[in-house]
Amino acid sequence: THTHTTPPMAAACELPTRTLALVHRLLPAACALRKHFIDYVGSEFCTAAAERDLFSPGFLDTTLVCRLPDAPAPPPASSRTQRCSILEIITHVIEALLSKSAHAPFRLQGPPQNVLALGYRFRRANEPSALGRSTAIQNYYPNTLVESLQGRDWCSVHRILGDALFFDLLCYHTILVQVPVQGCLAQLTGPPLFARLPYPSFETLVKRPHAGDGGERDGLSNHGEGNKRQRREEAAAGPAGSSVKRSKSKPASTIAAAPAPCPAHAPASVARPPPPSTLEPRPAPAPATAPLTALPYVPVEAATRTPQFFMLSTTFFCLACGGMGIFSVAKPMMGDVFGSSLPTIVTAAFASSYVMALSAGNLSGRIGWALFFDKFGPRTTFNMFTLGSIPIYLSVPWIVSSVVTDPSVLPLALFTGATVGAISFMGGTYALLPAYEASLFGATQVGAIHGRVLLASTVASLLGPTTLLALRSSAERDAVSKLVAQVPEAKFEAAFGDSTANLNVLLETKTVTISKLLALLPPDTPDPTPFIYDTTFYALAGLASVAALAQFLVRPVRRELFVKPTK
Repeated sequence: THTHTTPPMAAACELPTRTLALVHRLLPAACALRKHFIDYVGSEFCTAAAERDLFSPGFLDTTLVCRLPDAPAPPPASSRTQRCSILEIITHVIEALLSKSAHAPFRLQGPPQNVLALGYRFRRANEPSALGRSTAIQNYYPNTLVESLQGRDWCSVHRILGDALFFDLLCYHTILVQVPVQGCLAQLTGPPLFARLPYPSFETLVKRPHAGDGGERDGLSNHGEGNKRQRREEAAAGPAGSSVKRSKSKPASTIAAAPAPCPAHAPASVARPPPPSTLEPRPAPAPATAPLTALPYVPVEAATRTPQFFMLSTTFFCLACGGMGIFSVAKPMMGDVFGSSLPTIVTAAFASSYVMALSAGNLSGRIGWALFFDKFGPRTTFNMFTLGSIPIYLSVPWIVSSVVTDPSVLPLALFTGATVGAISFMGGTYALLPAYEASLFGATQVGAIHGRVLLASTVASLLGPTTLLALRSSAERDAVSKLVAQVPEAKFEAAFGDSTANLNVLLETKTVTISKLLALLPPDTPDPTPFIYDTTFYALAGLASVAALAQFLVRPVRRELFVKPTK
């Protein structure tokens, strides 16, 4: 009989000696979770945990942890604040593990190098999110370790350690928990232990039954006549007989690296060592991708009653109002704002070229923002549209004031760039809204849903230009009223043949204009024409703020509203 040295954690763990010896060979620095707690938060927590009955019996002594060799320095023990739920911490851990695998060398890329991240990958476009409120990762294969880590015992661990230390525990440690099968452990986190070992090395670590003595012999080596006779019998039986022999001689203690459900603090099922062929390194098969129309979706009748539908319609309406309002006043606005300050540059031909530049911005927005959408996702893109429109619209009155005080080409260039950028936001909204709707409601009925959202575009095309032209007319009336107040009554009647009491009628017939009133006033009277669009752009900034608020309120659709497509 071969003897072995008892690992240092045997005194604190209620596990078989053979299992501890195997863990010690694989993870020499492994220790019980109780010792890990004492190292991080002190020994006083043990008494408090026992008094409050926070953990299941034996959980702290049979759960083993080992810090990874390449792990960074742990957070300070004082950082034990808890602001996130345990599911949010697990989500952040999986995102960090996937990011680490994505930046690995080419030869190491493939499945995630941690059992907790198995079955997860970064979310592609038009896919629902996998965990919590995360929009970054997607689950394509069941991994019940996530459910195991949400049990009562691990929630207590999270409350004791806090967010930072619990994140460090899951991300940079290998964790083994005891399962209901005697002498067996299951791996919750860390690099897969079986994947690192070829089958012969595994045979030298685990005790195997002997054919000669009819029982089991302690030790980790395969010496003795029983093992020699067994290997000769396996070699004589050939490949088929070898597989039968190995299926009959299962090791007494194993470490399970496959995901399994957990009723209390450990998975319920145990994965036995796979045959030698499954332990050979080989590339993982690519997950089969179903067509988008085969994924669950929200029916159009249910989608139109969700808050997400109304928030998207509000966002679409506000952004479309802004773009169409600029289009409706583009040519006269260029002449009114810059015609008096830069008469040699801003001509009728230049104003027509400006309208063509707005059309080019609309087209480039549909193409350019689509690339941004593919890289950063729908939420970030539409936040850019809504939040980016606010400073653009608020900057236009300042640009107009600058060109009046100091006529130059720079304000003209800034004005053109700002308005073209706002138009590109509208074009991007029209192009990318169907993809945004598909990411929320599924792709099966996105055409019908988008057709209903387009009603907001119809309303915007009717109300947007009308409202903004009304604001311009109101600002023009106010400017005329202020100028009329400076003109003597007799002089006004001599110039226009009527009194100021009929000013509204004179304005409607274009008898009284700002330019005619300035001819009756001193030459140093400021021309209010460039400033009559200030209220228009302030109104557009208000619409962009409403769109930003509506976009902020968009959340993932409730899962119970999704249905599976019929064959």
